[in-house]
Amino acid sequence: RDGGGMLHVPPGEFNLAPINLTSNLVLWLSKGTVLKASTDKEHLPILAPNPAYGPTYASMAEFQTQMRAQADLRDALPRYQSLLYGTGLQNVTITGENGTLDGNGVVWWSRWLKEPLLGRPHVIEFEMSSDILLRNVTILNAGFWAIHLWRCVYVTVQFATVLVVPWDPPVRPTNTDGINPDSSKHVLIEDSYFQTGDDSVAIKSGWDCFGR
Repeated sequence: RDGGGMLHVPPGEFNLAPINLTSNLVLWLSKGTVLKASTDKEHLPILAPNPAYGPTYASMAEFQTQMRAQADLRDALPRYQSLLYGTGLQNVTITGENGTLDGNGVVWWSRWLKEPLLGRPHVIEFEMSSDILLRNVTILNAGFWAIHLWRCVYVTVQFATVLVVPWDPPVRPTNTDGINPDSSKHVLIEDSYFQTGDDSVAIKSGWDCFGR
């Protein structure tokens, strides 16, 4: 009646387009599960710019004037959707037996160095959501920030592992933060391990004068 339920993912590697999460959901990743993010730009949904990261543009043509290789525009441009994404949700758990979410980041790191790009995808992103639990999961090679929490409340992250591997990758893993609570409150992060190409945890409130 209220939607949601438990989705139990068995062991194995699964190549996936972005997934829209729903409220009242438990996503259980078995031992040996790998959910690997697609990097095919033609088939990735594009999200609107985050209003806390830049001005509003009238058209895609205006956005394109800001696109250039190695642009550090964060979520100010339209961005490719995260592997796991939810907005306006309640009561979502991502957990299990330390399964892996693989952002396939080396593709995005290479593109960022060479191509004008829309915003690179996070691995997990929640916006305006509450009562979120991320527990006992590994996030590998994020294309951008591994976990982004924007305007969320009551979030717990426990026993998470966020990795860039190898430690000295052949392509620079730019902006691969671990967990970024952004304009959020009542966020607990504990007993977690980070090996990233940037910040482990960065507390944000948007970007410069656009922040909220």
